Amino acid sequence: IWFKVQDYGGKWSKEVLTTVIVVPQEVGQPIVKSFNASPGKIASGGSSALSWDVSNAATVRIDPQIGNVSLSGTRMVLPKQITTYTLTATNAVGTVKSTAQVIVTQIPINTIELFSLAAENGYVTKGGYVGEGAIVGYTASGTGIQGFLSFDISALPKDVVIRSVSIDLDAGAVQVSGSPFEKMHRLHISKCTYGKLRASSYFAGPATIAICSFVSWPSNCASSSLTISALQEQLDAGSNRFQVRMSFAKAPDAELWWERWTARKDNYLDFSQASPKLVIEYE
Repeated sequence: IWFKVQDYGGKWSKEVLTTVIVVPQEVGQPIVKSFNASPGKIASGGSSALSWDVSNAATVRIDPQIGNVSLSGTRMVLPKQITTYTLTATNAVGTVKSTAQVIVTQIPINTIELFSLAAENGYVTKGGYVGEGAIVGYTASGTGIQGFLSFDISALPKDVVIRSVSIDLDAGAVQVSGSPFEKMHRLHISKCTYGKLRASSYFAGPATIAICSFVSWPSNCASSSLTISALQEQLDAGSNRFQVRMSFAKAPDAELWWERWTARKDNYLDFSQASPKLVIEYE
């Protein structure tokens, strides 16, 4: 670098020189300043936050499942089991790795079977007749019958979280009259807190939302979010009963008029000898 000055008369000074030497900076390996999981221990179904800060790297990758990331950042993870996450920082000189582990503790799942209460089960006809022993379907004369099942849920501990609920109607012990599923298609199970059955317990309006449905016979109703929510709602409300209504999706198709008195039959399910139950998993 040189420098000189000029006066008002136009004369120049001598040049003054100095030298600056620029040398290339030596590139080192990547530096992982931090790589952490917080919290490092979670319950099953929980989440943890990975955070990292890296310098002097061309690429940064986190495994498993995350892939390439920026030099610094955070990422929520939901591991289902104990998982060790590996951060790999790379540049032209080399590779540096760091790990962070998330420990997943499994919450024990408990199972309980609750049988329906025979003394509280029953049926109600469209005409308002209330009878003992659950029956559901239609008589030969076209009278609708809705069945009701009651379960005592007081044995379930308070503040539990329901994970699954399946409804077993004990199909092998159910007496079948006619062809109810052929004639009326699906059997719907709907939540219905009735206390004591009355004529008004029969629901004659549009079909209510079913928490589960049986599409064939014999079969069981697998757990669904609707059955879980219905039971959890009763528990959270402090109720000691879980009660449901059974009804078919539609009335039997009308027979030909000349077959009216000879071809029409009862089409119903009789649960008086059966032992319907709820199979519940909770934590």
